[in-house]
Amino acid sequence: MEKTNEENKLIPIQDMIYEIRGLKVMIDRDLAELYRVKVKRLNEAVKRNIRRFPPDFMFQLTKDEFTKLVANCDHLQGQKFRTTMPFVFTEHGLLMLHIDTCDYKFYEYDETIGQIMETLNNLIEKPKPARRIGFGAD
Repeated sequence: MEKTNEENKLIPIQDMIYEIRGLKVMIDRDLAELYRVKVKRLNEAVKRNIRRFPPDFMFQLTKDEFTKLVANCDHLQGQKFRTTMPFVFTEHGLLMLHIDTCDYKFYEYDETIGQIMETLNNLIEKPKPARRIGFGAD
């Protein structure tokens, strides 16, 4: 799988993996684009389930780490004025993030699905008892 940058050039996933603090990680912005969600929503899902993300799964970059990362990665140049420091995820964090992202998407639709089911249930008539055919012993 690949993603496109601002100039619509394909960026291979291996070019979105960085080594920070001795760990191979991916930045929240790249992951949000791959999962086709907004960065804000991705980070909300993480904060909602922060217990699933210990420091060896995810951590937030320092200002210095982020400055160095942006300086070395052309496709992150548009992020240099970001007001909050990004989260980065290790491979274990990526797995947990995939689960959280799916949970969030299902959560968004729970109410809608509930309304549809209620409407359908109201439309379905209860079956009438079957009429007896034939002779009875009564």
